Amino acid sequence: MGQAVARRLLRESPRRLVLLSLKREEAEEVAGVLAAEAGEVELEPAWGDVFTFADIKDRPRREVYAEPAQRARLIESLVEPLAEAAAARYFLYQLVTAKRPDLIVDCVNTATGIAYQDIYKTSRLAYQALREGADLRESLEMLLVTDYVPQLIRHVQVLYLAMVKAGTGAYVKIGTSGTGGMGLNIPYTHSEEKPSRVLLSKSALAGAHTLLLFLMARTPGGPITKEIKPAAAIAWKRIGFGEILRGGRPVVLYDPGEPETLVPGASFRPLDPARGAPTGETLKSVFIDTASRWSSSPPRRSPTWWRGRSWAATPVTTSSTPSTTR
Repeated sequence: MGQAVARRLLRESPRRLVLLSLKREEAEEVAGVLAAEAGEVELEPAWGDVFTFADIKDRPRREVYAEPAQRARLIESLVEPLAEAAAARYFLYQLVTAKRPDLIVDCVNTATGIAYQDIYKTSRLAYQALREGADLRESLEMLLVTDYVPQLIRHVQVLYLAMVKAGTGAYVKIGTSGTGGMGLNIPYTHSEEKPSRVLLSKSALAGAHTLLLFLMARTPGGPITKEIKPAAAIAWKRIGFGEILRGGRPVVLYDPGEPETLVPGASFRPLDPARGAPTGETLKSVFIDTASRWSSSPPRRSPTWWRGRSWAATPVTTSSTPSTTR
């Protein structure tokens, strides 16, 4: 989706288009794909986690959350009032204030990026530790650091402060309905029989995000703010054949070996790693690359208002923020 929007923005001949993605290789790949169509437009790839601090923007969340010192930093940043100095530590703030975009088109799937931290899992672990009389410190910290609402509010606050400081004129958000807007019990998306609590949390966050953007749009001195919220399905990158990745890693194929007779009363071992041997090959198949893994990528339509002479478009995994730099 972000790549499609960046391609459309090139028709307007901006001076510069910044292409933002979660990972460096993704941003550089998009810049390479669009280079043949860019003409005189400067394409600038950028990458990193737009929800966190600049000094840890390239580290996986799981790895960061495993460190007590980093958890403490993140918790403090979420529960304390936001000052300008605190906002300046965030990668998103530094990126926007450095590039000074006139226009941002944000296709990051914000609701997914936050909801898939799965507060239900962290709540279960905390409750289990409580019942067992175990040390609650780590469980409680994980519960605080993955709490949905403080993260969403802080993200919007940081973005708003950054755009005001940078003089951004307009902000267009490509939102989400969470489940494709199909209902509470329709097995339509996400390979689930019925929408799970985590998926419904995504819908809840998507709605909350919309109202926060509603408030931003009515804040004097802020950018013109609009949201487009697609439903049913929204995905665009490519259809291809090749290696299938899960969590960014190839899926290893195993040979299950000889069949094992099931004996009544014996333990059933469906996940026993000793039951199979790696074949040395990985899973390959036809796939649709929806580019929806979180981050950001350019949206599906072009913005209709700008005031600078150059644009910076940032495609990310799930969305993109095209913007203009003066």
